[in-house]
Amino acid sequence: MEPIVVDLDGTLVKTDLLHESAIVYVKKNPLKSVNLLLWLLKGVDFLKKNLAEQVQLDIKNLPYNQLLLEYLATEHKNGRILVLATASHQIYADQVARHLGIFSFVFATRGSLNLKGNNKLACLLEHFGEKGFDYIGDSSADLVIFPHAKNAILVNPKLLKTAKKHGPVECRFS
Repeated sequence: MEPIVVDLDGTLVKTDLLHESAIVYVKKNPLKSVNLLLWLLKGVDFLKKNLAEQVQLDIKNLPYNQLLLEYLATEHKNGRILVLATASHQIYADQVARHLGIFSFVFATRGSLNLKGNNKLACLLEHFGEKGFDYIGDSSADLVIFPHAKNAILVNPKLLKTAKKHGPVECRFS
């Protein structure tokens, strides 16, 4: 059985960890908020790295998608390999994976590689091959991945019509 690859932001959690970490940073460092812009000028990956190194998020209390978590826990219990693949920084992705205890592998943004869209697709194809994984995502950035997954599951019903133009997809957990 193919592994299930799960996106983090907007899929497994009902928020974006980049936004969450930026908000925490500004609240704790209002006079340094200009740093966000300076870091962003060096690239999104640089911004994510600096925020992840300086902001501790409350991983346990993130707004997790409970319906999806229940499904994943059942699949994990039944021996299915679960993979967390996210554009969030590796630091946060690893923390989420450790907290939940159901993921065998974590692929995330690190170094100069922002694991989003085509970069995430390349990573998944390298590790699992064409149609070698099921994918659960939520955003337009995931649309490039759906046609390459054996089964594509969308958690954002607003994108269903657009997603279906890229191939078969079902909408669940929303």
